[in-house]
Amino acid sequence: MAKNPIPKLLPPFPPLPPTNFPTPIMPTKHAAPTNSRMTLPLSRHTSQPRHRPLFVPFVCFVVLISTSASSIFAAPLSRSLPIDFFRDISSRNLKGLATRSDGRLVAGPVLTDLSGPAFADILWTLESSSPDSTRWLVGTGPEGKIFELTLDLTANTYTSREIADLDDTHVFALRRLPDGALLAGTSPHGTLSLIRDGKIVSRATLPADTIHDIQLSRDAALAYIATGNPGRIYELDLKKFAASTLPVPDSQPSASQPSTLNSQLSLPAFLRLLGEIKDRNARRLALLGDNLVIGSAPKGNLYTLPLTGGEPLILQENRDAEVATLLPQPNGDLYAALVFSNQQAESRLNRPQPARTPAAPTEATATPGAPAPDQPPAPNAPGTPPVPPTAAPTPPLAPIPQFPGRSSIVYFPKNGLPETVVSRSNLAFYALARRSDTLIIAGGEQGDILGYDLPARLGLTFPGTASAQINQIVPLTVSASAPSVSQPSTFNPQPSASAPSRFLLLRNNTPGLALLDFAAPGPREAETKRLDLGSPATLGALRFPRIREATPADLTVKVRTTFAADEAESWTPWLAAPLREDGWLADNQRGRYVKLQISLPASAANAQLDKPDLFFLPQNRRPSLTEFRIAAPGFSLVPPSPSTDFQSPPSTLGQLLGGSDRPSSSSRNSLNSARIFPQPGLQIVTWTLSDADDDELRSTFSIRRAGTSDWLDLAVNTTDTFAQFDTTHLADGVYDTRVTATEQAPRPFADRLTVTFETDDLVIDKTPPVITEVKVARTADALLITVSGRDAVSLLIGAEFVFNNGHRAEATQPDDAIRDSRAESFTLRLEPEKALNATTVEVLLYDELGYATSRRITL
Repeated sequence: MAKNPIPKLLPPFPPLPPTNFPTPIMPTKHAAPTNSRMTLPLSRHTSQPRHRPLFVPFVCFVVLISTSASSIFAAPLSRSLPIDFFRDISSRNLKGLATRSDGRLVAGPVLTDLSGPAFADILWTLESSSPDSTRWLVGTGPEGKIFELTLDLTANTYTSREIADLDDTHVFALRRLPDGALLAGTSPHGTLSLIRDGKIVSRATLPADTIHDIQLSRDAALAYIATGNPGRIYELDLKKFAASTLPVPDSQPSASQPSTLNSQLSLPAFLRLLGEIKDRNARRLALLGDNLVIGSAPKGNLYTLPLTGGEPLILQENRDAEVATLLPQPNGDLYAALVFSNQQAESRLNRPQPARTPAAPTEATATPGAPAPDQPPAPNAPGTPPVPPTAAPTPPLAPIPQFPGRSSIVYFPKNGLPETVVSRSNLAFYALARRSDTLIIAGGEQGDILGYDLPARLGLTFPGTASAQINQIVPLTVSASAPSVSQPSTFNPQPSASAPSRFLLLRNNTPGLALLDFAAPGPREAETKRLDLGSPATLGALRFPRIREATPADLTVKVRTTFAADEAESWTPWLAAPLREDGWLADNQRGRYVKLQISLPASAANAQLDKPDLFFLPQNRRPSLTEFRIAAPGFSLVPPSPSTDFQSPPSTLGQLLGGSDRPSSSSRNSLNSARIFPQPGLQIVTWTLSDADDDELRSTFSIRRAGTSDWLDLAVNTTDTFAQFDTTHLADGVYDTRVTATEQAPRPFADRLTVTFETDDLVIDKTPPVITEVKVARTADALLITVSGRDAVSLLIGAEFVFNNGHRAEATQPDDAIRDSRAESFTLRLEPEKALNATTVEVLLYDELGYATSRRITL
C-alpha cells in the first residue's frame, strides 16, 4: 500500500536548513496584545516583513497532528458489550437457573412460592411437625400465635390451623419434643411455654425480655435457652418442667448485677443458669460436641460455652453486628452468618405496627422482667422488631430501601482459625443451610437466595422470591417418593445421595412459604438488568464463546430496547432473536438500553453458558473542530514524517490488554516539535479535529476573499492537520477560511458524514503602512517626536526611533492610548541629553503583521 502523500503547497518551495528561530503565532481574534520585542537592525525595511516578534505575542504553539490513516490494526466501528451474568442478572429474574461469580449462567433450582391463606403478619420460626415433612409449625407475631401448616407439594399449596395463642406478642423460638409436645419461647416477657395438644401444660417466665433460641440436647432430655436483655444461657430439665407446678418467680435482679450463682436468681429446680455474656442478647445457639456456640447482638460476638456451664470464651469479636444464624457441621466445623450495620435493628427490619388495646393478663403474679405499663419494651436483638403489647394486622408495606450494611459467612474449622468465605455489601444474610458442598444463603431486603460452592470457592445466585425477607431455610426429608438427587448438577458436581434436594423457605413481606427444589424440572429462564450501551446504537448479534451440556438450538434469546433510562417505561415488546450461524440476532433493533431474556429447556439440567458478548454499532456522531490557529506570516514549517498506512502492532502487554487498536494520542506526532525557519511570503495554519466514534478523518482547508464567492482549496483531502501556503500571489485583504472534515473508511461510503467549519478570518497584508506626518517639537525639558500613519488592512501597533548618535527608543502606546485603528499617532518624549549631538533620526512605523515603513528626518 502506498504512503499517503503530503499535501502540495501553493507554490512549492525549496527546503532550507533548519534554524533555531522562535515560533511566533498570530493571535486569534480575542488575543490580548503584548509589548515583547527584539532589537531591530538599523537597515531600512519598507516592503518585506520583519521576521522578529516585535509587537507580536509569543503563544505556545502546541497542536497534535491527527494520525488518522487507515491501518490493518484499525479498530472496527462496531463494539461489543461483555455480559457478566453474575453481575447483570438479579436473583428475582432467575427461574431454574443460577449465576456464578465467574460470570457464567448455570442450571439451578426451581423456586415456587406456595399459595395458601394469610394467617399472620410476621412469620418468625419454622419447625417440623411430622416425619414426612408434610406438616410444619410456625411461630408468628405480632399476636403471639402458633400455627400448623399442612403442605401439598403436588399442588404447591398449604393449609393452616391455629394450635396455640400465647399471651406474649411474638414467638421467636419453637422446638418440637420427641413426645409430640411443643416448647415455645416468646417476647417481650421472656415466657417459656410447654404446649401439648394445643394447651399450655407448663409455663415459666425467665428473668429476661426475650427468648431468642432453643436447642435440645442429643438425648432430648434438656433444652438450652438463649435470652436477650440480659444475654444468658439457661439449661432446662424438660421432665421436671413438664411435671412442675411451681409458681413463677415474682422478682428479678438488675440485668447489670453479676449473676453466676443460681441462688442469686432464685431459679426453679428445673432451670439452671449455664452462662452469661456481656453483650445484650444471646441471639443464636448451636450444639457442637461438648460445647454450646453462642452468637450475640448487637456486637455480633461468637462464644463457646461448655455444656456443664462456666465462663463463655470468645471465638471471634465483632462490632455493630448480629449473628443471624449458626450452622454446625457433623465434623465439628461451624458456619456463622453475620450482619454488620450501624443502624438499630428495629429501624432497618421492623415495619410499624398499629397498636391495639393490650389484653388482660392471665396470671395474677406480675411477670419478672416485663417493662412498666407506661414504658416501651426494652430493645430486642438485631433482627427482631421492637415488640408492642399486641398489634392488629398491618396494611400493605412500602418498599424497603437498600440495606446500608454488609453481611459475611464466617467458617470456623474444628481445629483452626476463623475464615470469611462469603461477604456481600448492601445485603443482609438471615438464614443458612447446606446441600452437600453448597451453602444456601437467604438474603434480604429483596428476597435474594444465594449460594456458595465450597470446593470451587465460587459464589452463586439462585432464583429469589417476591417477598422481601427469608427468615429460615429448612431441608425437607428425602423420601422414596421424592425426586432423586443423585444426578450431578453444575453448581454441585457430586451431591451425596442423602443430600436434600428440596428446602422449605419461611418468607416475610409478604408472609408465606416457598419451595426451593434442586431436582424438579421446570422452566429455565433468566432476564438481565438494564444494559447500557453508552449511546444510541443498532444491535448486532449475541455470541457465546462456549455452551456446555447443551446445544445452540436449545437456547432461546429475546431482546427488548429503549432510548430512555426508565426501568419500566417506553420499552419495546420482547422480540425473538433467531440463531444465525454462531450468534443470535434480532433485526433492526435500536436503542440506548437493552434487556435480554435467555431460556433453556427443562431437560438442560447441567447446562453452562459462558459470558457472552453483545455486539452493536453506535450511532455515527459528527466530527468536531476543537482548535484552529493562524501562525504569524513569514515562516515555513518542516513537516513531520508523513503517516504510514501500516501501524506497528502492540509492543507491550498493556497495549495488548488495553483493548485499543488505535494509536493513543500520546503516541501521535506533534507539530510543536516540528522545525520552522523564516520564509518571506509563507503562511502556516493548523487545526485539530476530533471524532467521538474514532472515525478516520480527512480534511480540506479553503480560503476566499471577503465579498467574493469562489473558494480556493489550499489543502485537499489530507490526513494532516496543518497547511502552509505562499501568499505572494494573493491580493491584500481579509479572507474567509473554512475546514471541511469527511469520514473515511472503514466507515461505509453511504454512512460517511461531512462537516464544514467556518474558521477565523485570515488577513493577508504584504504592504507596509504609510507615514503621513512626522513632527518634532522641543520644550524646556523634553524632545517630542510625533509620527502619524495609516495601513490599508492591519492595525498599527508601534513606532521605533533610531538616532544617529546611537540612541534607540520606541513608542508602543498611541496618543489616544488605545491600539484599535489602522490610523494611529505615536509620540516619543525624550530627555534632551539623550539626543545630544544627534542630527537625524530614523522613524519606523509597524503594523501588527510585522511590516514596517521608515522615514529619516533632520532634528
